Amino acid sequence: MDNRATPRTAAAGEDPRDPTAARRAFEALAFVLDTIGEYAFDLAGLTSDEIRALSNDWKEHLLVARETPHSFQWDRFRDFFRPLRQREHSSINRSLGELRTTIQWLIRSVRGAVTGDREQDNAIEVHLQALETAVRGDSIEEIRARAGVAIDSIGGILADRHRRQERQLQEIQQLQTRLVRSNERATIDSLTRLFNRGAFDREIASRANRDRDDRTHGLAMLDIDHFKQVNDTHGHPAGDAVLKVVAACCREASPVADVYPARYGGDELAILFTAENDDAAFEFVRQLGLTIRDTPIRHGNLDLRVTVSVGLAAHEPAQSAARWLERADGALYEAKRSGRDCVVMAE
Repeated sequence: MDNRATPRTAAAGEDPRDPTAARRAFEALAFVLDTIGEYAFDLAGLTSDEIRALSNDWKEHLLVARETPHSFQWDRFRDFFRPLRQREHSSINRSLGELRTTIQWLIRSVRGAVTGDREQDNAIEVHLQALETAVRGDSIEEIRARAGVAIDSIGGILADRHRRQERQLQEIQQLQTRLVRSNERATIDSLTRLFNRGAFDREIASRANRDRDDRTHGLAMLDIDHFKQVNDTHGHPAGDAVLKVVAACCREASPVADVYPARYGGDELAILFTAENDDAAFEFVRQLGLTIRDTPIRHGNLDLRVTVSVGLAAHEPAQSAARWLERADGALYEAKRSGRDCVVMAE
């Protein structure tokens, strides 16, 4: 059962000095106190439970004093009620101020974050301005309504922008893939996956013009021994298989630095590299020749093995790329004259 006092109003023409009218006024005041207690909330220095207890105490005191109104402590009641309302007023104003500050910060953040699409930015700005107008007012309901509309609308706009940006990113990635493939076609030999002749010519010119250190900067020219015989005997597909395996050995060569393997032309390959000294350069190329000799080449039912002749030249100070290449080519010619399957280093 609801024990709250139910207010009753005096009938029209009723004398307010009548004790019955006074009791009704007291009952109405008790109802107000009951309502204050029921909907109490925490304030500075007072919890909702404390406010509810104080309201109930005053209600009980009021109902006891209604038979003798002169006994009611009106001054103390005013000292309770007025500060309570002042605290409620301050609390609501403070909360509203904090809400305004938070929303204004949100508006500034959104404005700073969403730029780049003029049409969509203008649509967002309309909602932000409407929200700003509501924040300057005193209606929490208006602020809540405007904030809800702004959040829904701006969220939709940003979601649409995100979808468009994802599509643009995909287009950029596809373009990058096409550019990489285009660059590969311009620099990579399609059969061996080594650098092609054009890329090699640019690289050797660049290396010939670099400032030199104490290390050996080598150029090795490799020719596959009796390659024409492989083509004539087993066909060009078998020759292609040989080229691929020899090229793979060149790509995986180590432990020297700056290895740049290229297909110079036909069955002739070129490798630019850097070694600690001439002996290390010669040993690198010799080991590469042994690796190629020991690597089986399987093509269909065939199990082939090949050797290479190698001409090696260390770059000399102020030497042009053409002269460097000429010396390595001369050393390759001497390797072939010496019976093939060997390395000759240019003087």
